[in-house]
Amino acid sequence: MPLPSPYLVELQFGSSGYVDVTSYVKSVSINKGISRQLDDYSAGTLSINFVNNDRTFDPLNTSSVLWYSTGGYTIVQPGGKVRVTTAGVRRFTGFIQNWDFSFDEAGFDGQAQLTALDEMFQLSNAVFTGGTQAVIEGTSDRIKRTMKTYGFTAADYAGVTGGQTLLGLDENNAGDNVLSYLQNVARSEPGDFFANSS
Repeated sequence: MPLPSPYLVELQFGSSGYVDVTSYVKSVSINKGISRQLDDYSAGTLSINFVNNDRTFDPLNTSSVLWYSTGGYTIVQPGGKVRVTTAGVRRFTGFIQNWDFSFDEAGFDGQAQLTALDEMFQLSNAVFTGGTQAVIEGTSDRIKRTMKTYGFTAADYAGVTGGQTLLGLDENNAGDNVLSYLQNVARSEPGDFFANSS
C-alpha cells in the first residue's frame, strides 16, 4: 500500500535528476537525534521498503524508470542520494548506503530496501591532512572554514550559525577525524552540531 499523498520520496544518482518513486513505497523509517542531552549527534538513518514486483528497482532492468539512459547507468546503487518530504517539509536528505532485494518463494511480493545516512556520514569519513589552524575566529566561522577546506560546499554548512566563543590556535594531525574536531568546537560554545533534514 503506498504512503499517504503528503509523502514524497525521490532518488538521484550521478548527474541524473531526482526521480519520484513515492508510488512504490511501502514504509519509511527515519531515525535522527540524540538519546541524552549531552550526547553528540551521529548520522541520521533512513530505511525505505519499496514494492518491486515489476522489477523497477532491479539494477539490471534497462527499461526501468530508474535507468538513466543518458548516463548509461542505474540510479539503484549505493552512493546515490535520497530525499523524503512530507507536506512540503523536507524530513530527510541523505546518501544511499545499501540496497537489499527479496522475493517470496513463488517469485511474487518483490521488495527492495534502501538504507541511507545523512550528511554527518560524509563528515565522519573526512580526515585532516595535518597542519595548524592559526586564525583567531568564532566557532561558527571555524566550522564553516574547516568544512570548506575539506570539500563541503556553502550549501552544506549554510545552517551553521550563532557562534559566540573565539577559538585560537589548533593543531590537527594527518588522519584526525574532521567530525570529532567539529563536535569539540561545538562543545566549546556550548552548542549542538548536527545535520538538519535538508
